[in-house]
Amino acid sequence: LNDDRFLAQEKHDGKRFLISKKGNELIAINRKGLSVGYPSLFDVLKESQTDFILDGELIGEKFHVFDLLHLHQEDTRSLPLIVRLNKLSELLGSIRTDFLVETVSYHDAESKRELYEKLHQQKKEGIIFKHKSALYT
Repeated sequence: LNDDRFLAQEKHDGKRFLISKKGNELIAINRKGLSVGYPSLFDVLKESQTDFILDGELIGEKFHVFDLLHLHQEDTRSLPLIVRLNKLSELLGSIRTDFLVETVSYHDAESKRELYEKLHQQKKEGIIFKHKSALYT
């Protein structure tokens, strides 16, 4: 909580998968690398001019996005987490949908502690700490 090299995010309890958008093709990919179904409302993402791969958790019809693996022609997995999250914010700001929800990151000790207390009181799934310079593996 006190280490500024780490950020905190709420751990979501949903269906984990990636959303890959290339051209007008949209694919959901599970942890095993297999193509899986996704809610039909996601089809609107095919209209985006941007290619991307998002990592997140589907809860109902909301996809809680917590990482960006690919943007345009760039594999972002080798970039520090903090850079990926900044690019993710910009991307999601340009797409503007109700079903893509950016997972909020908490950076300082006070906000991380407040998040921890809130999640504990609400008996949520948990909290995740990620090193800000971590690469995606």
